[in-house]
Amino acid sequence: MIDFRKIVLDELERQDRSKYWLAENPGCGVHKAAVYAYLRGDTDAASSTVAAMLTTLGMTVVAKSLPKVSKKKK
Repeated sequence: MIDFRKIVLDELERQDRSKYWLAENPGCGVHKAAVYAYLRGDTDAASSTVAAMLTTLGMTVVAKSLPKVSKKKK
């Protein structure tokens, strides 16, 4: 499973930005209390919330389809 919280925190560190910067960034569009609660691990976040944080950091998520698995006939 992908840990988006860790990805956001790692990217903040890589960009030398703070949780405060993300929470207070008007372009994020997420209530600052929700940003702090999610990044502290107090709550989970909706996919739209995570997507907004990633977009603010200049990141995107690209979904890749999984291969189809067929059942073996007996």
